[in-house]
Amino acid sequence: YTQCTSTDYAGVGDPASRTQQYNDKIGWGYVVRLPDFVFPCCGVVENWEVFVEDAGDLQMQVWRTSGSQEQLIGENVLAATIGSTANELLFNIAVPEQITVVPGDAIGWQTAGVEVLTYEDTETPDEMIWHDESMPDVPVSGKHTFPKNSLKKRMYAVKAYLAAGTPPQFTNLPASLSITDAVFPGATVFAPTMSDVNVGDTHNYTHAGSLPTYFSIDPTSGVVKVAKVLVPATFNIYMVVTDVCGLEDIQQLTVTVIGPNHAPTLENMPGISHVVEDAVIETLVYNLTVTDSDPISCSITDTVPSNAPFLFKIHGTASEYGIYLQGGANLSYSLQNSYELNITCDDSTLWSWGVVYVYVQPNSPPVFTNLPGNTTVSALLTTGTPFFDVVASDAEDTYLIYTMTCGSSSCPFSISSGGKVFATSSLLDSEFLVYDIEVYVTDGKHSVGPQLLNIQIKDRNNPPAINNLPSSLLLPEDTSPMTSIFSFMVTDSDVIDSLSCLIDVQPTSGYSLFTFNSTSFTLYTKQGAILDYELINDKTYNITFTVSDNTDTVFGSAVITIQDVNDSPVFQASALYLWVNESEAHTIIGQLPPYVDQDIGDSILYRMTNGSGVGYVSVNESTGILSFSLDYDSDQSGMPSEIHINIDIEDNGGLTDTCFVTIYIHDINDNAPVFSSTAYVFTVNSNTPFGSSIGSTVATDIDEGSNSMISYRIDPTSSLNSSFIVSNDGLIVSLTSFSTLPANSILTFKVIAEDDGSPSLSAEVPVTVIVASPNTTQPTPQQTNVSYQNNLMASATETGNPQNFTDTTEWTILVAISAVGAVLLLILLACQFHQCRNRSDDQKYQEVPQKQQTPKPLPKLHRVKSSSMRDNDFWNQGAEGNEHPPVRRAMSQKMLSLTGISNGHSRVSNLRTVTEDYDNMPRIVKTTGVRESPGFRGLTSERTSLRF
Repeated sequence: YTQCTSTDYAGVGDPASRTQQYNDKIGWGYVVRLPDFVFPCCGVVENWEVFVEDAGDLQMQVWRTSGSQEQLIGENVLAATIGSTANELLFNIAVPEQITVVPGDAIGWQTAGVEVLTYEDTETPDEMIWHDESMPDVPVSGKHTFPKNSLKKRMYAVKAYLAAGTPPQFTNLPASLSITDAVFPGATVFAPTMSDVNVGDTHNYTHAGSLPTYFSIDPTSGVVKVAKVLVPATFNIYMVVTDVCGLEDIQQLTVTVIGPNHAPTLENMPGISHVVEDAVIETLVYNLTVTDSDPISCSITDTVPSNAPFLFKIHGTASEYGIYLQGGANLSYSLQNSYELNITCDDSTLWSWGVVYVYVQPNSPPVFTNLPGNTTVSALLTTGTPFFDVVASDAEDTYLIYTMTCGSSSCPFSISSGGKVFATSSLLDSEFLVYDIEVYVTDGKHSVGPQLLNIQIKDRNNPPAINNLPSSLLLPEDTSPMTSIFSFMVTDSDVIDSLSCLIDVQPTSGYSLFTFNSTSFTLYTKQGAILDYELINDKTYNITFTVSDNTDTVFGSAVITIQDVNDSPVFQASALYLWVNESEAHTIIGQLPPYVDQDIGDSILYRMTNGSGVGYVSVNESTGILSFSLDYDSDQSGMPSEIHINIDIEDNGGLTDTCFVTIYIHDINDNAPVFSSTAYVFTVNSNTPFGSSIGSTVATDIDEGSNSMISYRIDPTSSLNSSFIVSNDGLIVSLTSFSTLPANSILTFKVIAEDDGSPSLSAEVPVTVIVASPNTTQPTPQQTNVSYQNNLMASATETGNPQNFTDTTEWTILVAISAVGAVLLLILLACQFHQCRNRSDDQKYQEVPQKQQTPKPLPKLHRVKSSSMRDNDFWNQGAEGNEHPPVRRAMSQKMLSLTGISNGHSRVSNLRTVTEDYDNMPRIVKTTGVRESPGFRGLTSERTSLRF
């Protein structure tokens, strides 16, 4: 086998990690065949480490498979105790008690009482943990059949530390002996003795080197016998004893064979002797004298009846033998009054025999000499001090043993085996003043009794008494520190007694809540104690009061239960600001701030109490989610851009808290421009000069601010896109001459009106232009009241299309107007920059001021970002960092349109420059136009747009 080392073990690596489960069964026994619990090497169990849940005697065992049964190899009884902080126990096993194990042996255990080992549930193979629910007490080397009722999924908190064993040692070698050549084959020459401190070791005997052929060695007992007829000579035999782990001892035996021999002589045979029946210790019965020139050995070969309790011992000299009665022989005169012992002595060659007769003498029972009787004892007697001796006599002068019984379960007396009566506890606390005990005596053969001893106790103390202590009470959680909870009275008729009082609070967390004045016997709430029902884990406390007068101790107890008191819910922010877009009914616009309610399991409701937002906004009474209660459109009158509401949160007990909510509603671009007519028809003369207005298309947008600002353009897909432009107030202006067109020509195109929202919305309307001859009276256009606001129209000859522009005069006009337009543009920008905003002309886009809202500074604000905001998302950073919520200023826009800006190769038409006032600072934000270049068939157009 592989030898164990100090690093080897069986069981689990860390028993303290296997403490999750506990089986409180009684009288169960186990053998565990899981791989971890099978010993991996040959050696001894040096230590046991276990984790226990309860105290008790734990029988740790080693089992070895023997056929279909398990054989108990060894057992260590461990006294398991429970510590104050940990129940992991390590037991060091003394060397003589260390159990020898071999590979394949398994760990087992049993407990007579409640099981103490813990375990952890885990996946384990089937049929590997066997247990017997009514485990008998199996002796070492005994066998037992465990039911195959395997327990699965368990790893027990057991670890066996292993070590190498101790080699066996011969105790009567080396040795030398002499025998005659007359010793016959088969006769014993030498019987070795050895010692092995390892419990359960098995041994094998052999020899080292060559064994002389005249001798043999029994491998089990090591007995050396004659193998064949001897010849005179000296032989050296090297005896080897080996234990189960392979540890060995080698010693030399020298055998000298000499000449002829004579049988031993028994001097005093036959013999007669007597022994008393109550002898319980080893006793010399008969001396036997034997003579022989050779070493001899004597033994009791047989007895009548068989198995008589006698043995041989050498004493004095080698020729003197004693016949002894074995200790604990348990003789009985009535059952067997005599024994016949047959004695044989031999010198390894010849032998002699004789007989000894032993007669049993009957026993006399012991007699009490001072019972029945009575005695008195002081209550001040020290525990354990004897105060009375029970006396009995015995004819055989045998050692007598005394025992007693007492009628009271709380009897404070006991008796020693020698008959001394003593107190086992303080007599000041005894239940009664008079006790009767019954005493027995035995000489090992006869038991006599009971005899009565009456005991009276004097000098008793009067114990104190606890009065008016309440058994239980409720303590509200809002009780202030250092509040008196209750007081009780203690009385003691012994006026000279000094009283003391201690308290025990369970669970121990109560020590942080309560304090006790032992002088006034008053219990208080402790300074700084936190009785919050929702924060403390323990709600009920058992308080035991122990009052002592240094002699007697009395106890009283009270149960205090912490009573829950309703706590108000509290918003984590007292005010909430929301910036949201106008939207449809039921659109979620925000969530109220979280709240805190110390009451466990308390349900809450949200209620809107008052404010300008009542009717516009609703709150979910369960979730606190805010939503529009109707379709909210800022374009409608009566729907403000800022609303206020107050919302309460209320718990089951009716306690409330309020959150002040301010909501800013942002107008979105939800309406497209609408033309004043579904179609427009205009008539012009063919000699109408370019740059002339031919009619007006007017659209309106009911949105507010920039969402209502409208710009116009010719449909870019129209072939007439380069022939007309539209001013910012809808006025259509020609960019070409009609003189080349036939009379009554009809030109059709679409005008597009687009607002400045994001995203922008647009509408289009068809326009028809009828070109009449110069002498034709023009009908009045369908649309009148055309306004020219912030418009500067310029015309020029189109370089790329000379058929429409026929003389240099038109080119001169184009250059002049372009120059004037550029100068006016610079003047306009300069005036904007210096805030020169008083003009005689009316503005189409008027500045729309937004009402500034300045919420009151608040101690704590909840940060909210509306998910529906697109253009203007704001975070409220708190009162201390942003006392005025940000509001976007309205912008005034001004538009300047130029046409006919060209170079030698292309022309940019419909050039429109838009400027905005932002916080009174003018800036160009967008320039659009159409660039036209000569192509294969006339002009090609490309709309361009620049934003700033």
